[in-house]
Amino acid sequence: MASDSTALAPISIPVSVITGFLGSGKTTLLSRLLVDKRMNNAAVIINEFGEVGLDHQLLTSPREDTILLSSGCLCCSLRGDLVNTLTELWNDRARGKIPAFDRVLVETSGLSDPAPVLLTVTADDRLSEVFHVERVITTADAVHGFSQIDSQPEAVKQACVADVLLLTKTDIADGTKLDALRDRLHQLNPVAIMRDVVQGEIDPDVLFNFAQPGAARVRDFSGLSAQVESTGGGTHGDDGHDQQHTRHDHSSGSHSGISSFAVVVDDPVTFHGLQLWMGLLCEMNGPNLLRIKGIVNIAGRPIVIQAVQHMFHPPSELPEWPDQDLRSRIVFITRGISRQQIERTLGVLSLEIPASNQETTIDPSAFRQFAAAASKFR
Repeated sequence: MASDSTALAPISIPVSVITGFLGSGKTTLLSRLLVDKRMNNAAVIINEFGEVGLDHQLLTSPREDTILLSSGCLCCSLRGDLVNTLTELWNDRARGKIPAFDRVLVETSGLSDPAPVLLTVTADDRLSEVFHVERVITTADAVHGFSQIDSQPEAVKQACVADVLLLTKTDIADGTKLDALRDRLHQLNPVAIMRDVVQGEIDPDVLFNFAQPGAARVRDFSGLSAQVESTGGGTHGDDGHDQQHTRHDHSSGSHSGISSFAVVVDDPVTFHGLQLWMGLLCEMNGPNLLRIKGIVNIAGRPIVIQAVQHMFHPPSELPEWPDQDLRSRIVFITRGISRQQIERTLGVLSLEIPASNQETTIDPSAFRQFAAAASKFR
């Protein structure tokens, strides 16, 4: 997907997903966001163009399937699959057929599972060269959201994968129901930023990284310690084996088999151990790992890990630790996977492949540890 042009900064274009159940205010939010001048160079991808109320913003059509909005944003419908849509947008941008865009917003339909969108951007080799996922923004209806979570599995999934949860219609919602919805959403996703939104009004700075659009936003990790404490944490034994114990007795949030919990690993982990551990989790039970988010300590360096189902985002390093706590802290949102199952795999994080073995053989002791952890992850 390389371009002939070298002046199409940023190097990596952020993709943010706007999701939420039917009638929760996605389009209202999107319309308000596009009024902001900082969004003038955005590209917008929507599932079905006819369902999106942006007609008042339409200005001209530089090509049959791409609309130029009066705000300056490009808007197109999702044709076939996201890979083709993003690829065509990038190629047309590189050839000068459409204005250059510096970010992409993808609005899913109200009944969509947003996970495939995230996996597409991360897993496709061509797309990952020029795009990265910045934020998952989920709208939740303050009037109907509680009952939707009770009855609609899509609403649960949309809440679980969110980086930001926006509670809409809070101006007309019953206060008691609103508080109950907040509690339920926090149980489902304790790591998400939560904000109230009326008629789509919100400061875009809460949602997007305008200062460094080519880099994934990481500031929401600053409160991870408190989030870990609120969900309970497990510890990793000093000898690097499966000798964990639960530090807290707090019950993890649970709904329809969805649980949220956290683990804490006291000692630094190894890079090879992290790779093996991530591969183990994904291969053994990836579809049920709805969200993983955390910071791990590799030789004193704060390394961010994030995952949706069986796809881990490439680890990235923070410029500094967000607080004085240098332990590895990882929050899980899972379906049908317990804290104890995860804790039994943590010994893999300490595995190291000796330099002499890296290109030829696997250390027998390390393999035995890995196999033992895998056998316990049922």
